[in-house]
Formats: sequence, C-alpha cells, structure tokens
Amino acid sequence: MKLADIQIEQLNRTKKHAHLTDTEIMTLVDETNMYEGVGRMFIFQSKEAIHNQLLEKQQIAKKKLKN
Repeated sequence: MKLADIQIEQLNRTKKHAHLTDTEIMTLVDETNMYEGVGRMFIFQSKEAIHNQLLEKQQIAKKKLKN
C-alpha cells in the first residue's frame, strides 16, 4: 500500500512539474533558443516541440494515475 502511495505522489509531482514548466515556457518569445537535457548533453529544440513533450508528460501521468 505504501508503494502505491509513493508512486501516486511521484506521478502528481511529475505532472505538476511539467505543468509549471510549460506555463513558464509559454510566457517566452517564440524565437527564444531552448535546449532539452538528454543525458550529459543538450539538444536544441523549438518551443513548440518542448511544449508538446511537456503536454505528453502530463497526459501520461494522468493516465497512470487513473490506473
């Protein structure tokens, strides 16, 4: 039971983090250079691509919370 509670808490944290990051990103100008951290390196991404990734993270967390 404790394990399930920990997983639910972690998913809620992930969802909240993605939402807060997305709201901050959306306030930036469209031409802003953005980079996604992958391992030890950073990859140049468009604002729209990062926005879509954050939305997908939120959706995945919601689906897992339903289960």
